[in-house]
Amino acid sequence: VKEQVPANMAVKATGTTGRFWQMKPDKYFKNVAPEVNKILIAAQQRGDTVVSVQYKGTDYTFNIQDKIGINRRTGNQVPLRAPMHI
Repeated sequence: VKEQVPANMAVKATGTTGRFWQMKPDKYFKNVAPEVNKILIAAQQRGDTVVSVQYKGTDYTFNIQDKIGINRRTGNQVPLRAPMHI
């Protein structure tokens, strides 16, 4: 795809692009909440593979290595995507 974009139209990503962990609860990936993102980034930097987080009254387990998020009440699993820039 990169070769299909004319050089004068190609721009570097800005803003929060690539700085957030993302989860895919449905059809598209969405950024996790900023508080959760900070926890996941810190855990990854420490070398942790599994992190438990409570967010808005719901308990989640994130497996950073396998890139899976689990809602511990429902057991629902969603794919995770790591940030491109940490």
